Amino acid sequence: MEASIAKGSGNPLLAIEDVVVRFDMPYTIADRIVGQPRRVVHALNAVRLDIRRGETIGIVGESGCGKSTLARTIVRLIEPDDGHIRFEGVDIATLRGRDRRNFNRRIQMIFQDPFGSLNPRMTVRQMLREALSVHRMRPFNIPSGCAFHNRCPQAFERCSKEKPVLSPRTPSHHAACFLTDFGASVP
Repeated sequence: MEASIAKGSGNPLLAIEDVVVRFDMPYTIADRIVGQPRRVVHALNAVRLDIRRGETIGIVGESGCGKSTLARTIVRLIEPDDGHIRFEGVDIATLRGRDRRNFNRRIQMIFQDPFGSLNPRMTVRQMLREALSVHRMRPFNIPSGCAFHNRCPQAFERCSKEKPVLSPRTPSHHAACFLTDFGASVP
């Protein structure tokens, strides 16, 4: 009998345990004069979440409910006031030096604003190379030819060597596939 871990089973890949994040509101001179107590915003209040290998989750909520604060806390852009975040069983607050860099390579955040995250003057390849360089990872080579040649059940030898050109198939549909040279219909 072969042992395998089913999707969603076993120990959590990421365990968030009673995480609390508070932000102090600005305390002005006027607040002091009128005797206003210091105000605190509870961005995350005892958040618990387990994510197992193979699971995909979505965090949904209204504006200002703490979705981005939770993501920033998971990637350690914000330190929690209380609670623990464990990645593969290790408390991420204890990571230092090389261990922290390895963690940063494995878990990252994609920011909501694509204009703030993506550089319009760089190609996707250049951005990926830059990220790999920052993390001192080996450069990669994207295979030449059609991007789908290793998944297409009808791929020709030509598909692994040449990249097909995007061309119109109907007035509202364009495709890049050598199959269309033979009159085949391409979705």
